Amino acid sequence: MVAVAATGTDVVDVAACAQREVTVSNIRNYAVNTIPEHTFALILALRRSLLAYRNSVQAGRWQEANQFCYFDFPINDLAGSTLGVIGDGALGRTVADIGRAFGMKDLFSDYKGTKGMGPLIRLSRRSSRSATSSPCTRR
Repeated sequence: MVAVAATGTDVVDVAACAQREVTVSNIRNYAVNTIPEHTFALILALRRSLLAYRNSVQAGRWQEANQFCYFDFPINDLAGSTLGVIGDGALGRTVADIGRAFGMKDLFSDYKGTKGMGPLIRLSRRSSRSATSSPCTRR
């Protein structure tokens, strides 16, 4: 038996294993909370420019601001934007559920070997690159 400690078995020569009567399996529902939560940690970091603001605060930019805050980098809301999800397995569905909790619309795409959800190119064209920005005035 070959057990893959991850989602999927694309790293295994399944045909060669089948010829030798070796079972190939992966871990079902692997990291079903961890991966979607990490996905949203990254989405929020990008939509809110967290790393850019962290670096600018460390460089002293906040102390230079004439008010309690400053808006040197984009701050975009998730609500109202479209979340592109590749595949509708346990992880994809959980990511979409979290997105809907943030007020996002979901759009699923096929992945290698599947059909019926829509092509990846449609997902990339229709997923929002930016929704609404912070209502505060930027510098």
